Amino acid sequence: MKTAIYARKSTNKLGQKETIENQIKICRRYAADHGLEVVDVKTDSGTGTDDINRKEVKELITDALAGKYDCVIMKGISRLYRDTEKGLGLIKKLDRSNIRVITVEEMFDSQENRTGAGKLDTSKITMYLMFSEMESKKLGERIKHTQIEKAYAGEWNQASSVPFGYEYDNQIKKLKIDYKVSSIIEMIFKLYLEGKGTKSIAFYLNGDNEENKSYPSPKGKRWSEYTIAFILKNQVYIGNVIYNKRSKTERPYKQPELIGKTEEDVYVGNDLNDKEEWIIVENAHPGIIKKGIFKRAQEILNTKSKRKGIRNNVSLFASIAKCAICGSGMTFKRGRKNDKGHIVTKDNYYCMNYIRYGKQFCTSHHVGAKELEAAVLDDLIIYLDHDQIIDDTISKDKHKLKEEVSFEKDLSNIENEISKITIVMDTLFRKYTEGLVDENQLHTMNKMYSDQLNNLTNMMKTIRESKKLNIKPQILFEKYKKEIEQIKFLKFKQKEEKRYDILELIDEIKVDGDTKEIEIRYNFKNPAR
Repeated sequence: MKTAIYARKSTNKLGQKETIENQIKICRRYAADHGLEVVDVKTDSGTGTDDINRKEVKELITDALAGKYDCVIMKGISRLYRDTEKGLGLIKKLDRSNIRVITVEEMFDSQENRTGAGKLDTSKITMYLMFSEMESKKLGERIKHTQIEKAYAGEWNQASSVPFGYEYDNQIKKLKIDYKVSSIIEMIFKLYLEGKGTKSIAFYLNGDNEENKSYPSPKGKRWSEYTIAFILKNQVYIGNVIYNKRSKTERPYKQPELIGKTEEDVYVGNDLNDKEEWIIVENAHPGIIKKGIFKRAQEILNTKSKRKGIRNNVSLFASIAKCAICGSGMTFKRGRKNDKGHIVTKDNYYCMNYIRYGKQFCTSHHVGAKELEAAVLDDLIIYLDHDQIIDDTISKDKHKLKEEVSFEKDLSNIENEISKITIVMDTLFRKYTEGLVDENQLHTMNKMYSDQLNNLTNMMKTIRESKKLNIKPQILFEKYKKEIEQIKFLKFKQKEEKRYDILELIDEIKVDGDTKEIEIRYNFKNPAR
């Protein structure tokens, strides 16, 4: 019987390379003992969630169905899949085409494991697939908990993937500055704040500069605008560690046939989590960029990403000025001068609904750009002249602040609970393998303990965030007032600087073009939040 051996390593580590050779030896010995002729060996280096996308699995199926061999042998079912549904599906698919499947560890043989009616008996292999899937998930949860704790301690979770400008310190498990290239990071932020775009900076670093000098880049590749943008947004350069920013999600292809895939194929997307789920640890390692410089870069990035840049739009209030009558945005139109240079019409803001659709959607009205700017600046100054208004604003979140409490004790208690539950889950799984607990009991209790672990992890996250906020209210109030006082200098700034500050301070301006009244909704960044 022509036979193919399937062996798989989970990582590229040396130890895993040795195990793949061991798998092949075990399978060859089994084949020789049972009179099977090995005609092919498929070795797979897939990692993470098992799926049918893996090239070697596809070749295994295609070659088997094409008649190149009659039997597939592997050391254990976990080598093929750690997903019960997918593993059973593949075994059944091969069995329907009279392809024999053998797993040495579980002593499963699709030729021998048949019911009285001659159908494939999957009860045994289903149990082993469930074990494999449960163990994989449990391992994933343990790794997740470990990485969360490392992140909270300011450690870097990916020693093999270190941000450009840093090195990994194996002694303390944290990042340290790589002074050979860190100046390039400083240069990128400097050029960006001077007005260069991400594409221009990439050209500059690739040699398009006065000295025709090219600069080292991540992985030795040419600089691209995407790499520059990634660096500009990365908080690692101010010393922060961010964990749990993204999660892997398995999805089907929308039109698989267009890219040579099938409906069975899936891809793993890297979805951005809600910011509330991020774990951010400040000052975890030395920063290359000062926080003030980084903050300014984010303001410019946010402005440009929302198409609010001054270069593309000379309006100070684009996207925040709204018509008070219909709620539509107000669009800026520059005034017109005659041949002699005299002003015929002034710079005005018009209701977008009226401009697009006419009187049936809104009335014809406008407000002067200079008048609107003066009104907004006057309102800000009035706001500043009343300390009580400022105090009332920042006091809204006062109840969220906690006084000095013993956080360490709470964290220690939760860590002990997590440790206890992990031990209980291990014991439960061992009892299941020994036949002391049935499948339903295992499923029910495992779900209960998993839910408890999730709740404890969320509690730990909440306590750590509360610990960050454990600052005396008066200190926060004084810090906030100093930030607001910078508004006094707004009218003396250039238009570009005004634009950035306005976007940070104001969420919305409602303009009544008929009465010329305005209503401002502020968006002050309260440090108490």
